Amino acid sequence: MSQTTFDQSNQSILRTRAGTPEASKGQEVDGDFGQMCDTVCTAVKTYGSQHPTVLASAVFLVGFYMGWKIKPW
Repeated sequence: MSQTTFDQSNQSILRTRAGTPEASKGQEVDGDFGQMCDTVCTAVKTYGSQHPTVLASAVFLVGFYMGWKIKPW
């Protein structure tokens, strides 16, 4: 990608963001976070369906570690 094309795309992004009010920027961030959470959940579900033993072991170890640190007994 040439430098001029890169600069032009950055300028168009900056112009687009500069024209939005602050409230809509916050909504964009919420939408991006929600989309990221959906992507991560989908990836974990896919991995868990392909490798259930690994996922079950990881959940058990995290629970064991947290129980050890909290010591609820």
